Amino acid sequence: MLFSVLKTLGFEPRVRPVLGDEAWDELYEHRLRKFMEDDREMGEEVPAQQNISRVGKGFERIRMVDVRIAAGEDPTPIVGKFFPFKKIEDVVWLNEARHEGGEVQIVNLKGAGGGDGEEQEGEEEGGLMWHYSCAAILVEVPGFGERRELMEIKDEEEMGD
Repeated sequence: MLFSVLKTLGFEPRVRPVLGDEAWDELYEHRLRKFMEDDREMGEEVPAQQNISRVGKGFERIRMVDVRIAAGEDPTPIVGKFFPFKKIEDVVWLNEARHEGGEVQIVNLKGAGGGDGEEQEGEEEGGLMWHYSCAAILVEVPGFGERRELMEIKDEEEMGD
C-alpha cells in the first residue's frame, strides 16, 4: 500500500536490500576501544560512528566466502566485493530493521588480531561473521524548496490547460 501511495504522489519508490551495520559497528567499537586504551593527547578526536546505509543493487542468494576480516579491519572492500552496495548517508528511516525480518546475506571468517598480528585480550580467536540484509522501500524526497517549485510548475500547467 505504501508503495502505491508513493507512486500516486509522484515519487519513484524502489525496493532494495539494505545491509545491516553489524560489521561496521564492530569496527567502530574496536577503534573506540583502541582510542580509550592508547595514550592520547588532549584535543584528539574520538572516532566517530557514521550514519551510512549500505543499499544493494539487487537481491542475491546467501554467500559463504572464505575470506577473513580481522578485528579493526574495515569490512567495506571485502563485503563490497561479494555484495555490491551504494553508501547513502543520513537516511531517515520510518522504522528500524529487526533481525526477525532480515536474511543472512554473507557469512565470512572473522579474525581476532588486527593487521599488526596482535590479539586483543578478551577477543575471540576467530569465528564467523554474519551480515544480514532486509528489504526496504526507498524513496528520495526532495527538499521543501524543490517540492514547492514542482508544485508551482504543476499549478501553472493546470491553469494553462
